[in-house]
Amino acid sequence: MATGQPDESTTAAHSDKPLSHNQRRFAQFYALLWKGAPAARMAGYSEATAKQQATNMLADERIKAAVLEEAAKLHMSPEEAAARMAGWARVSMSDLLRFEEEPHTPRIMRPISELYEEVEQEIEFEDEYARRAGYSKKEMKMHRSKLVGLRRRLLRYEIIMQKDPDAKELSHGKTVMRKVAHVDLQKAKELHQLGAIKSYKPTRSGWAVELHDAKDATDKILKLLGAYAPVKVDHTTNGNDMPGSNIMMPDNGRD
Repeated sequence: MATGQPDESTTAAHSDKPLSHNQRRFAQFYALLWKGAPAARMAGYSEATAKQQATNMLADERIKAAVLEEAAKLHMSPEEAAARMAGWARVSMSDLLRFEEEPHTPRIMRPISELYEEVEQEIEFEDEYARRAGYSKKEMKMHRSKLVGLRRRLLRYEIIMQKDPDAKELSHGKTVMRKVAHVDLQKAKELHQLGAIKSYKPTRSGWAVELHDAKDATDKILKLLGAYAPVKVDHTTNGNDMPGSNIMMPDNGRD
């Protein structure tokens, strides 16, 4: 059946003809997926012919050899696996974090009387600035309009203090500098620690990362090195406690 796409499996099984670009890509993807049709689609073959192309190519000895070659590149030796787990066990969050000083304005409970004074001072400042700046009539109109909200806030505070002189309200406190931690993937890359990251995703405040389990990696390394004492099992009781002994005394008339 004609598919409109050349069948690349028609090459003789033991031909020395080099693989095409698509055939080489198929070998690479098949070594990763071990599924023919998906590998063929990723290699560039059409959806309609991917399954048949994969079947045909896997019958080609050249392509099978290329698949084994690609799989060998992906193989991990026991030594490499141990080294990778050791890296997971040693990594710490400090290898991934960058600390920077940033301004922070906390929200705290403050006396209404204190907030009242702040608003009063703000109104006085704005009035003085408008006067010194020589505002035009239009600018003065905008200035007065801006102060309406502040004056209403003063009125609100006055009413609250009349009812409760000690009243407090949640408001902005004094701005201070504090150290903030940020995930720094560039730093992790420079320290060759990107492999310790199990997963990561962007959030509103930066990157959220999950590391491989250091405790589990350490445990596997210790087992690999034979650091744990062998577990002794009592096969006679299947690992359970020995049953207690019942001592029967003869009835010889004693109380």
